[in-house]
Amino acid sequence: PTRTMNKTTARQGFTLLELLIVLAIMAILTAIATPGWLEWRRSAEFRTAVREAHACYHRARAEAVHRNTSVALRFTAGTGAAGRIEVFVDDGAGGGTEDNYQREGDEEMIVDFRLPPAIILAQTNFVGQATAFKPSGLSKRQGSACFTDGPRTLNLTLSQAGFVRLESVPSCP
Repeated sequence: PTRTMNKTTARQGFTLLELLIVLAIMAILTAIATPGWLEWRRSAEFRTAVREAHACYHRARAEAVHRNTSVALRFTAGTGAAGRIEVFVDDGAGGGTEDNYQREGDEEMIVDFRLPPAIILAQTNFVGQATAFKPSGLSKRQGSACFTDGPRTLNLTLSQAGFVRLESVPSCP
């Protein structure tokens, strides 16, 4: 028996033109999506950093009540890791001075929070760039700390009652 070949053969694979069109479409979609994704990522990093700073206040308050002693927050303005919040027991341990808002002697460091790159602790209006919580949970000094990354600015404000309010502001006061 003789077999006859069908003149139309099955087409396998893609042509070069089809592959180039698909690659062009993918490049266009990537170019459109990348700026939005990068902005979302920067925004998420900023919100996360400010939430962690907010958590420093709550941790200091909780530790002051739990330990029945003064717990201080000390702020250092700056960009990235230069911007810093230290939470420590301000009890004068090991030769330090109690309630002076300075970590000295053997006063225990509870949190040493440093900001991620491009996030700025622009300023605080706490006297001496520090505050503390009393064993009752009340704050010793009221004030605020302002964080920015350029397009976004958030302010953390501490009340005398020891409550922290987070608010979006047009710029640091």
